[in-house]
Amino acid sequence: MNDILSVQGIFMRFGGVMALSNVTGEVANNTVTSIIGPNGAGKTTLINVISGAFAPTRGEVLFQGQTITGLPPHKVAERGIARTYQNLRLFRHMTALENVMVARHIKTSSGFVACALKLPSSRRDEQITRIRATEYLDFVGLADKAHVDALSLPFGYQRHLEIARALALEPQLLLLDEPAGGLNPQETAGLAELICRIRDKGITVVLIEHDMSLVMEVSQYILVLNYGRKIAEGTPKAIQENEEVIEAYLGKSTEDDAGAQATTRDVADAGSS
Repeated sequence: MNDILSVQGIFMRFGGVMALSNVTGEVANNTVTSIIGPNGAGKTTLINVISGAFAPTRGEVLFQGQTITGLPPHKVAERGIARTYQNLRLFRHMTALENVMVARHIKTSSGFVACALKLPSSRRDEQITRIRATEYLDFVGLADKAHVDALSLPFGYQRHLEIARALALEPQLLLLDEPAGGLNPQETAGLAELICRIRDKGITVVLIEHDMSLVMEVSQYILVLNYGRKIAEGTPKAIQENEEVIEAYLGKSTEDDAGAQATTRDVADAGSS
């Protein structure tokens, strides 16, 4: 397997709480790998460790074979990892285009003096940044919203805008933290299509999501956490049939339960509740 990301023996302790306990896993290049689990399972904590928001108590994170353990978020972004958040973090009083342009600053070469004096190199960087930002807005379906304030956009469009801003960093790995939260079924279907197009663009995606129908549709591989521990990993079909995963979502069934088998729909309903 050609792995782009590897987490090895990750522990994350907050005071007396062990949020992650010996979590190990790999993400294959050019795939969508989902991390699922009930609320409080440690999914976002793991993403925070990968993206540099948290330094793990113990363990190692490898990206493209090189350790990034403990690097600050901006250094992780420079290496080629971008992310979105459960709660939108847009610059809401900037336009959609300006939001994406801001993310491109790590790709520019002009220094402070060049920018302050509006030197040719600075103007050239700004022109390229504007062109590239416009391309990313077009990619997520927001080209006609470029000059609309982010605050004025419908919530579903704001989700797409945050993805465009992350893509503007030109990552090799994109971390999506519950991007379907608050979306209606039509918007979720559009998100699924966008995630697949991102993967087809050659960008590996790690997805945290409670909407199991979305997870099953877009994922090639799934890792399951519960109470900070990895309890299963495998293909969507294998996860769908895994008894420990079903128990984690639905609780133990009894022999008297009519139709004791959990279906994908059951797991989806449990994950979105």
